[in-house]
Amino acid sequence: MTSDPAGELWLDAVLGDRGISAMTERVCRQVERDSKPKAKIKSAAMLDRAVGDRLASGLHIDLLDLLSDGWNKAVELDECRKRSQQSPLATMIVTVGRHSISRELKPEIVVSYGAQERFPLDAGLTVAGTFEGVELAFKAGKIISVGSGHCAVSVQFKLKDKDIDKPWVLKRWDLPGEHRFDPPLALPG
Repeated sequence: MTSDPAGELWLDAVLGDRGISAMTERVCRQVERDSKPKAKIKSAAMLDRAVGDRLASGLHIDLLDLLSDGWNKAVELDECRKRSQQSPLATMIVTVGRHSISRELKPEIVVSYGAQERFPLDAGLTVAGTFEGVELAFKAGKIISVGSGHCAVSVQFKLKDKDIDKPWVLKRWDLPGEHRFDPPLALPG
């Protein structure tokens, strides 16, 4: 995993320009297939620009925040977090088997034609992380590192609650060693 110096791993950076372009194309083709918007959408270029701009800005979310929200719900992780708070100098390690964490997002995508006409798209995006055999190290109630396992991040885009294609795997990581969080990752709660 690569992250910036603040310990963040941004979804738009994982996607990259090519990934955002490919996702934009998928969304635009689905909108063009829908009979209702065809009458309102006057230009494929306007649609591409509106969708592309919104995806690029709306997907600037920290994947580590996504993970910590999901890991917060895992009982065994919460128990390990609490034990590490009671012994703040000790490092506690917990191994988590195969599991997935997902978050549904509702990016606001609006196609505009001048100041008067606005056409909002009913869009949804599910971001999922799938993990196998991951070890998490806790110290003083925070995750200080993750290691030895596998991770895959995927996205599923929807329009009007209808899936566009299958989930799209963006990136796979083998975690043979250790990825240290700096600063340590706090679990909410």
